[in-house]
Amino acid sequence: MRYFLQPQFTEGSETPYGNNPEAGHYVTFGDAKIYYEVYGLGDDVVILNEGGTGCSYELGSMIDEIREYYRVIVVSSRGQGKSEMGHIPFSLSQKAADVLAVIHEEAEDPVMIVGVGDGAYAAMEAAIEEPEIVDRIVAIGAGTLKKGFIPSSIPYSDVVNADPDFIAQQEALMPEPERAEEIFNTQISYLHSLEIDEDFLSQIECPVLLVCGDGDTHCPMVTAFAASQWIPHSCLCIVPRAWHTVYMYNFPLIRAAMLPFMGTSRAGLVTTRKIAYNIEALQRGMDEVQGEEQIPFGKPILY
Repeated sequence: MRYFLQPQFTEGSETPYGNNPEAGHYVTFGDAKIYYEVYGLGDDVVILNEGGTGCSYELGSMIDEIREYYRVIVVSSRGQGKSEMGHIPFSLSQKAADVLAVIHEEAEDPVMIVGVGDGAYAAMEAAIEEPEIVDRIVAIGAGTLKKGFIPSSIPYSDVVNADPDFIAQQEALMPEPERAEEIFNTQISYLHSLEIDEDFLSQIECPVLLVCGDGDTHCPMVTAFAASQWIPHSCLCIVPRAWHTVYMYNFPLIRAAMLPFMGTSRAGLVTTRKIAYNIEALQRGMDEVQGEEQIPFGKPILY
């Protein structure tokens, strides 16, 4: 197994997350089967990968750590890995519904969710729709998001040429590999249209730990800060010298923030202070963030 643009001499997890039949299960929701894997014992933690070129395997080091303490449910998002795409219009509500279908199938008590990118947004939507089901969220590389910040289209051939081995691996996993380009284009179009704002974030009732790299071009640091001010029960961890895949740059720091957040009772969690000056400044200035200029997708910033 490999993840997108994995450096030649970098080793991933020994567990082939996203392609491990011994741990694999399916739940059918709507017109698609959603694939997930289960590891470990303890309270349930759901892991959600990001869209585009994201996959469960790139989260391997983090999953390896979490499964030492918790029962981990690793979900392949609709249209990614072994999960079917179906033909239902793609939306944030649909992504959340898929996640909730897995939770209802596998978990009895409220769960914690660790989500990356739009996986984090799906976790937030799930928490809004069924707040009794989601105990807390670790949101990595997620903040506010304006429509159009992600490009409306990216040539699939560019992605294939960037990492043909990864694309071949993922297409081999897909139930309908002949739809690979269609599915990728659908995901990018969805991300292009996605909007995460104060109205959305203020509805989240559960505690949220926001984790962001200071060099993240997909989730600029200021957007994670804005989210921390607008989510009622949130705290913020900014990781220095890290891009969007922040867990690959400084996982020890993320572990130090994440495990206490996950292991502390809700009553004992400390929320980032909401400072009036910060909120007023955000209300004045956020319209200028994530404006007309679109970012390149899937290109890491290396220090």
